[in-house]
Amino acid sequence: MGDVKLLSLLVLFLRPTSIQAVIGLLFSVLLACSLEIALTILITKAYVRSIAMAPAIFVGTGLYLATGCA
Repeated sequence: MGDVKLLSLLVLFLRPTSIQAVIGLLFSVLLACSLEIALTILITKAYVRSIAMAPAIFVGTGLYLATGCA
């Protein structure tokens, strides 16, 4: 539940101008999360039952801001 609050605060803070900007932010967070899961599986050779979403949210937001979509 804390991750949903963090994402909603980021969306409110960034004030996207269109729905495409929100979708871009969520896509970059999904990309960072998928990369984190893949790396964890490859390194530990085991499937994870839960992951910390906050690092993926911050990395995804950084990717979003670095591409100049904001």
